[in-house]
Amino acid sequence: MFIELTKSIALYKVGLVDYYVVKGEEVVIFESDLSCSAERLLEELDVEPDYVIVSHGHFDHVGGVAILEVYLDVKIAAHPAVAELAGKEKVINSCGADDAELCRNYYKKEGVDELNVSVDLEVTERGQVGELEIMETPSHSKDCISVYPRRENAVFCE
Repeated sequence: MFIELTKSIALYKVGLVDYYVVKGEEVVIFESDLSCSAERLLEELDVEPDYVIVSHGHFDHVGGVAILEVYLDVKIAAHPAVAELAGKEKVINSCGADDAELCRNYYKKEGVDELNVSVDLEVTERGQVGELEIMETPSHSKDCISVYPRRENAVFCE
């Protein structure tokens, strides 16, 4: 489901997942989520994003990276701790197994065969992706980030 929140911010609801798409000089998606929800997002998306921001390193927030970076010419932005996790084979294998299981059980679809997560841009407090300002907001994960599109005076957080 597509909901236009403002002239430059859209919400795409895909099953359990909310993707925020911010259109400015660059198009940025906040969240990557599961591989199977990212596949469905691609069916509905009406723009080509420049960046995808990963909110934190849990499996249900990184699985979509495997789909989005394969099918789109997009850069992945995330906290440095997510980039560190992405380099650990045991962690990525576990995330991939959990992604596949949730995709099968909820979406009745297969997840990706192999989860690949790469981070092109490491972002921290006061960093920027497109027109979005980054805020570190550690909550249920130390690597959580939120974004602030200043001209819209909104905050997206996980």
